[in-house]
Amino acid sequence: MKLTLIGKITGTHSLKGNFLFLPDPLYESEVKSLDYMVIYKGGELFRSVKIRSISPHKGRYLVDSPSVDSVEDAITLKGCDVYYPEEALPDVDPGLSWKDVKGSRMIDEEGVLVGTLVDYMDSPAADIFIIEAPMGDRYLIADNEAHVLSFDKANKVFVINKEGLIAENEI
Repeated sequence: MKLTLIGKITGTHSLKGNFLFLPDPLYESEVKSLDYMVIYKGGELFRSVKIRSISPHKGRYLVDSPSVDSVEDAITLKGCDVYYPEEALPDVDPGLSWKDVKGSRMIDEEGVLVGTLVDYMDSPAADIFIIEAPMGDRYLIADNEAHVLSFDKANKVFVINKEGLIAENEI
Protein backbone atom coordinates (compact mmCIF):
# COMPACT_ATOMS: atom_id res chain seq x y z
CA MET A 1 0.00 0.00 0.00
CA LYS A 2 1.40 3.36 -1.07
CA LEU A 3 0.63 6.31 1.20
CA THR A 4 0.26 9.99 0.26
CA LEU A 5 0.86 12.91 2.66
CA ILE A 6 -2.48 14.74 2.99
CA GLY A 7 -1.89 17.12 5.92
CA LYS A 8 -0.73 17.72 9.48
CA ILE A 9 -2.21 17.58 12.97
CA THR A 10 -1.84 21.06 14.43
CA GLY A 11 -3.19 20.80 17.97
CA THR A 12 -5.76 19.58 20.45
CA HIS A 13 -9.27 20.85 20.97
CA SER A 14 -10.90 19.35 24.04
CA LEU A 15 -10.33 17.23 27.09
CA LYS A 16 -12.08 14.35 25.28
CA GLY A 17 -9.14 13.98 22.87
CA ASN A 18 -10.43 15.82 19.81
CA PHE A 19 -7.66 17.23 17.66
CA LEU A 20 -7.21 19.73 14.82
CA PHE A 21 -6.15 18.68 11.33
CA LEU A 22 -4.85 21.00 8.60
CA PRO A 23 -5.13 19.29 5.19
CA ASP A 24 -2.94 19.98 2.21
CA PRO A 25 -5.16 22.24 0.02
CA LEU A 26 -4.93 19.64 -2.76
CA TYR A 27 -6.78 17.14 -0.57
CA GLU A 28 -9.20 19.41 1.28
CA SER A 29 -12.14 18.29 -0.83
CA GLU A 30 -11.55 14.71 0.38
CA VAL A 31 -11.37 15.44 4.12
CA LYS A 32 -15.01 14.72 4.97
CA SER A 33 -14.82 11.28 3.37
CA LEU A 34 -11.86 10.09 5.48
CA ASP A 35 -12.60 7.12 7.69
CA TYR A 36 -9.15 6.84 9.28
CA MET A 37 -5.73 8.52 9.30
CA VAL A 38 -2.29 6.95 9.14
CA ILE A 39 -0.08 9.09 11.39
CA TYR A 40 3.68 9.51 11.13
CA LYS A 41 5.82 11.13 13.81
CA GLY A 42 9.37 12.14 13.02
CA GLY A 43 9.21 10.30 9.69
CA GLU A 44 8.23 7.00 11.32
CA LEU A 45 4.86 5.27 11.42
CA PHE A 46 3.31 6.23 14.77
CA ARG A 47 -0.26 4.93 14.67
CA SER A 48 -3.51 4.76 12.76
CA VAL A 49 -6.69 6.32 14.13
CA LYS A 50 -10.31 5.72 13.14
CA ILE A 51 -12.41 8.83 12.54
CA ARG A 52 -15.82 9.14 14.16
CA SER A 53 -16.48 12.61 12.78
CA ILE A 54 -14.61 15.43 11.07
CA SER A 55 -15.90 18.97 10.57
CA PRO A 56 -14.59 22.42 9.56
CA HIS A 57 -13.33 24.53 12.46
CA LYS A 58 -11.68 27.96 12.05
CA GLY A 59 -9.70 27.15 8.90
CA ARG A 60 -8.85 23.63 10.01
CA TYR A 61 -10.83 20.47 10.73
CA LEU A 62 -11.94 19.19 14.11
CA VAL A 63 -11.45 15.42 14.35
CA ASP A 64 -13.24 13.15 16.82
CA SER A 65 -11.69 9.70 17.04
CA PRO A 66 -12.78 6.79 19.25
CA SER A 67 -9.13 5.74 19.51
CA VAL A 68 -8.00 9.13 20.91
CA ASP A 69 -9.91 9.59 24.16
CA SER A 70 -7.94 12.09 26.23
CA VAL A 71 -6.19 15.40 25.82
CA GLU A 72 -2.93 13.67 26.82
CA ASP A 73 -3.34 11.21 23.97
CA ALA A 74 -4.19 14.02 21.52
CA ILE A 75 -1.10 15.99 22.58
CA THR A 76 1.10 13.14 21.32
CA LEU A 77 -0.35 13.72 17.82
CA LYS A 78 0.45 17.44 17.59
CA GLY A 79 2.83 18.13 14.70
CA CYS A 80 2.41 14.67 13.19
CA ASP A 81 1.99 14.15 9.46
CA VAL A 82 -1.17 12.47 8.20
CA TYR A 83 -1.10 10.02 5.31
CA TYR A 84 -3.81 8.18 3.42
CA PRO A 85 -3.65 5.27 0.98
CA GLU A 86 -3.07 6.59 -2.52
CA GLU A 87 -5.53 4.11 -4.03
CA ALA A 88 -8.30 5.48 -1.77
CA LEU A 89 -7.87 9.02 -3.14
CA PRO A 90 -10.16 9.97 -6.03
CA ASP A 91 -9.41 9.17 -9.66
CA VAL A 92 -9.54 12.19 -11.90
CA ASP A 93 -9.72 10.21 -15.14
CA PRO A 94 -9.55 6.50 -15.90
CA GLY A 95 -5.91 5.57 -15.45
CA LEU A 96 -5.05 8.88 -13.75
CA SER A 97 -5.20 9.62 -10.04
CA TRP A 98 -5.37 13.00 -8.35
CA LYS A 99 -1.71 12.52 -7.39
CA ASP A 100 -0.85 12.27 -11.09
CA VAL A 101 -2.38 15.67 -11.87
CA LYS A 102 -2.21 17.82 -8.71
CA GLY A 103 0.23 20.69 -9.08
CA SER A 104 0.19 20.41 -12.88
CA ARG A 105 0.94 23.49 -14.91
CA MET A 106 -2.04 24.73 -16.92
CA ILE A 107 -1.00 26.44 -20.16
CA ASP A 108 -3.01 27.84 -23.06
CA GLU A 109 -2.65 26.78 -26.70
CA GLU A 110 0.16 29.32 -27.21
CA GLY A 111 2.15 27.88 -24.31
CA VAL A 112 1.44 30.77 -21.92
CA LEU A 113 1.16 29.74 -18.27
CA VAL A 114 -2.36 30.22 -16.94
CA GLY A 115 -1.63 28.77 -13.49
CA THR A 116 -1.32 25.63 -11.40
CA LEU A 117 -3.97 22.97 -10.79
CA VAL A 118 -4.71 23.18 -7.07
CA ASP A 119 -8.07 21.44 -6.56
CA TYR A 120 -11.14 20.07 -8.24
CA MET A 121 -14.88 19.82 -7.64
CA ASP A 122 -17.25 17.04 -8.62
CA SER A 123 -20.08 18.14 -10.89
CA PRO A 124 -22.81 16.08 -12.57
CA ALA A 125 -21.79 17.26 -16.04
CA ALA A 126 -17.98 17.21 -15.63
CA ASP A 127 -15.36 17.60 -12.95
CA ILE A 128 -14.25 21.20 -12.48
CA PHE A 129 -10.55 21.98 -12.18
CA ILE A 130 -9.51 24.87 -9.94
CA ILE A 131 -6.48 26.76 -11.22
CA GLU A 132 -4.45 29.24 -9.20
CA ALA A 133 -2.83 31.94 -11.37
CA PRO A 134 0.67 33.25 -10.56
CA MET A 135 -0.81 36.40 -8.97
CA GLY A 136 -3.16 34.36 -6.74
CA ASP A 137 -6.41 34.69 -8.69
CA ARG A 138 -8.37 31.44 -9.06
CA TYR A 139 -10.13 30.15 -12.14
CA LEU A 140 -12.45 27.24 -12.84
CA ILE A 141 -12.51 25.13 -16.00
CA ALA A 142 -14.60 22.08 -16.84
CA ASP A 143 -12.67 18.88 -17.47
CA ASN A 144 -14.12 18.16 -20.90
CA GLU A 145 -12.71 17.83 -24.41
CA ALA A 146 -13.69 21.37 -25.41
CA HIS A 147 -11.77 22.98 -22.53
CA VAL A 148 -9.01 20.55 -21.57
CA LEU A 149 -7.22 19.81 -24.82
CA SER A 150 -4.37 17.55 -23.70
CA PHE A 151 -2.32 16.34 -20.75
CA ASP A 152 1.39 15.53 -20.74
CA LYS A 153 1.63 13.17 -17.76
CA ALA A 154 5.45 12.97 -17.80
CA ASN A 155 5.80 16.76 -17.48
CA LYS A 156 2.51 17.36 -15.60
CA VAL A 157 1.25 19.94 -18.10
CA PHE A 158 -2.34 20.49 -19.25
CA VAL A 159 -3.09 22.46 -22.41
CA ILE A 160 -6.41 24.26 -22.02
CA ASN A 161 -8.71 26.42 -24.09
CA LYS A 162 -8.78 29.76 -22.21
CA GLU A 163 -12.32 30.42 -23.47
CA GLY A 164 -13.48 27.85 -20.91
CA LEU A 165 -12.02 29.72 -17.91
CA ILE A 166 -14.34 31.28 -15.35
CA ALA A 167 -12.95 33.55 -12.63
CA GLU A 168 -13.80 32.07 -9.23
CA ASN A 169 -14.94 35.47 -7.95
CA GLU A 170 -17.48 35.72 -10.82
CA ILE A 171 -19.64 32.80 -9.69
